[in-house]
Amino acid sequence: MRRSWIMGMAAALAIVVMPAAGAAQVPSDKGRASHAMKGKDWEQRRERIRAAFLERLVEEIQLDSATRQKMTQSFDRFRDQFRALHKERRAVSEKLRAAVDRDAPEAELKAILSEYDSVRDRRHRIRADRGAEVLQILGTRRYAKYVLFRKQFHRDIRKKLHERRRK
Repeated sequence: MRRSWIMGMAAALAIVVMPAAGAAQVPSDKGRASHAMKGKDWEQRRERIRAAFLERLVEEIQLDSATRQKMTQSFDRFRDQFRALHKERRAVSEKLRAAVDRDAPEAELKAILSEYDSVRDRRHRIRADRGAEVLQILGTRRYAKYVLFRKQFHRDIRKKLHERRRK
């Protein structure tokens, strides 16, 4: 995530500092999820990662079957909310891109940016709600283990994906 942020800032700086050079360049999708990988392939990968996450989570924080079922139901519910919000965020981003490309007035850009911020804030709220629900399901000690596990799991997945891209 940090690399993509740095790359985004570098691209923005290049466009601001060197407008002629920035306008001539075509944005690259390198480093981002390919939109060509839609559908079943991407969904199958997500499901494999999700299954691995749950399997390792059960082992790591010693979940019984009833707690695992509650966690799975909670994850499913929040996943659906995140997906809907992701689609909305993508639509707002495309609207922003189109407005920037056609040199829309500042008032229109502000309105679109406000909409983008609203989506971001709702995403943050959903994450907070998910955390509160998982805390309620697991209790404080196991929730603390969950937070650390989740961080390490995502780090491991990013590392594997990075290694795969290098090959």
